[in-house]
Amino acid sequence: MIKQWIKQIQQIKQYRKAVQHGCYGKQYIFIKNDEDLRDISFFRLLDITSLCLEQCSGIQLNTVPKSLNGLYIKKCGLQNIDDLSNLNRLQHLDFSCNNIQRVDVLVKAINLKSLALNENINTNLVQVGWLIQLNELRLDNIGLLDINFLVDLTNLKTLSMNQNKIQGISGISHLIKLQKLQLSENGISDLSPLRQLVQLHTLALNDNNIIDIDVLKNLTALNRLELDNNKIHNIWPLAGLSSWYILLLKNNKISELCPIYNKTSMFARLNISNNFITDLRPLFGRHYHQLSLENNYIMDITPLQKSYTDFLQLDNNYITKFHESELEQIELNYYDSISVEEQKQPSPELLLLIRKRQIIKETFQKTKTNESCQSKNEPKMRDLKLKIKMKVLQAQKEMVNFSENLKKYFREECASQ
Repeated sequence: MIKQWIKQIQQIKQYRKAVQHGCYGKQYIFIKNDEDLRDISFFRLLDITSLCLEQCSGIQLNTVPKSLNGLYIKKCGLQNIDDLSNLNRLQHLDFSCNNIQRVDVLVKAINLKSLALNENINTNLVQVGWLIQLNELRLDNIGLLDINFLVDLTNLKTLSMNQNKIQGISGISHLIKLQKLQLSENGISDLSPLRQLVQLHTLALNDNNIIDIDVLKNLTALNRLELDNNKIHNIWPLAGLSSWYILLLKNNKISELCPIYNKTSMFARLNISNNFITDLRPLFGRHYHQLSLENNYIMDITPLQKSYTDFLQLDNNYITKFHESELEQIELNYYDSISVEEQKQPSPELLLLIRKRQIIKETFQKTKTNESCQSKNEPKMRDLKLKIKMKVLQAQKEMVNFSENLKKYFREECASQ
């Protein structure tokens, strides 16, 4: 007994140093790869509210301290949680990446607010449907086919079921308090059960079999929508929504854009790459942090004038005309933040632009390097802009030489044909 007390005292001293402070004044401890950790009851002496264990096999669940309201045990090889103690006090549970088959004991967790069982393949989840007080549930990659057990969890605000085998989602049609729903990498095609989920602000449906998105026109609170890698042709149902912040539509079958507005006129990210788009007029005058248009059939970027963009991707299109004036009117924050390489039919103007970007980028990199190499004792330049201007003038001189050589090349090519 004395040896056990001495060991616990040593453990307390060791782990007290690992206590971390989280949000709202809460304290927690994170322990990883401790194969000797079995009895965790002594953590009650550390004044922590949450305990996070990862890759610590052999944990005795009947020693969970009563002081905890959060328990996170990941990758610990758990197969059975029937001995789990302190269930009536726990509010947050995470048993991700274990081998748990049954969760019957969780019906005693009357105060549980969040539960994560990610990557516990073939777990029987019937009892989870009884936890009507849950606000957050995460069931990623557990082989789910049927989700009808969720029908009574009407207090859920966050639900994640990525990487499963779900095809029908009627089981969530009445979860009207949902604000965040993640269903990527499943086999979903029918979105009609989402019609009443009008509080959704985040919806992730990447990598499914979706063709029709008409139901989304009802979800006016959406500000983040992920629909990459589906079979969508028509995005006009999105035209009436105005709260966008992030909209991802990569790798679909979209050939026509619709006017996409938002209240602040500022998108963080719009990705419509890998589609069949030719006309950019619906994007006129919008503001984007990142606009991705690569791998389409775009020939003319004039409609992007009066747009404000931090990062623009146009690689692998059919742009044949790209003048300097157009680049200036697009008002990119950084000259080298536009990506236009690998066009399917590059024009002389486009090759000039690419070369100019390379020259100026190299020039500014050299300027920055030279500045960093200056001795601290040397007087600093009073006007760094003057030095940069001199470098740019030199770059323009190089540009003239490159332009003349390029024109000569194309004249010779035309003459030979």
